[in-house]
Amino acid sequence: GLTPTLNREMARLHAGAHSAESIRDLLRSLEFIYAALAVVMVLVVWGAAPAMGTVWLKAEQLPSSIVVDSIRVMGFVLAMRWLEQIYRGALQGLQDFVWLNAAHAALSTLRWGGAYIVVAFVSPTVEAFFYWQGAVSLLTVAVLIRRTYLTLPPAARHGHFEVDALRSVMQFAGGMFIGSVLAL
Repeated sequence: GLTPTLNREMARLHAGAHSAESIRDLLRSLEFIYAALAVVMVLVVWGAAPAMGTVWLKAEQLPSSIVVDSIRVMGFVLAMRWLEQIYRGALQGLQDFVWLNAAHAALSTLRWGGAYIVVAFVSPTVEAFFYWQGAVSLLTVAVLIRRTYLTLPPAARHGHFEVDALRSVMQFAGGMFIGSVLAL
């Protein structure tokens, strides 16, 4: 429920519910949570990759080292895609839809068109495909971070982690979480 919560709070910024500093504190606090969970994702997939690659998948055509490395890169891509969500939610709440849609189209074209070019003309391997996905995922997060901070109103200071900023949205985020679990 954190992405919809940030989306809502960014929209409330325009209505005067937040100052430039308080919205930056909320964003930084949520970034900390998302980044911590992304690190956990990478570490869990990294550690589980050998078992997943040899026991669970039972690849017959590829060496197990390639499968394990590919799974590890998939974990990185998963974590980057997870991080993208916070910035997409922020930009939606800031009503930067035209830019967000154009960036999504361009980055998706780069992600999949570039993967085709890499696999077809550079290196027709599974590793090349996943390394390309990882690189584009990292680029996407960097682009979204930059745009989010450029779109926020100027502030007297940088945002920082604030427990109170998280407490102020806890009820809404909890409701969104429960709704998501029930939908699942």
